Amino acid sequence: RDLSERINEQMDKLDRQIKDLQQEVKGESRKDRSKREEALKQAEDKRRELRDAYYQVERSSEDEFRQVRRQTNRLVDELEESLEKLEKDVKDKVKN
Repeated sequence: RDLSERINEQMDKLDRQIKDLQQEVKGESRKDRSKREEALKQAEDKRRELRDAYYQVERSSEDEFRQVRRQTNRLVDELEESLEKLEKDVKDKVKN
């Protein structure tokens, strides 16, 4: 299913960002560290949501699939936007 592939792609992106966020930054201020840790928590929460959506897609019947697909597409779209913002924030923090 195309939707399953789309979810897997987003989970892979999230995994990379989580890995980046887990790395400590030398000379990082408490404020920046707190922001990084909050971003990490949000990324981990989003990944859990995505994993749950993946299981719903895989286990849904044909009758349920339409509704599940609509909800999951919405979640993936929101996640893509969040990832873009998070990726920018991570890159900015790594540069500094």
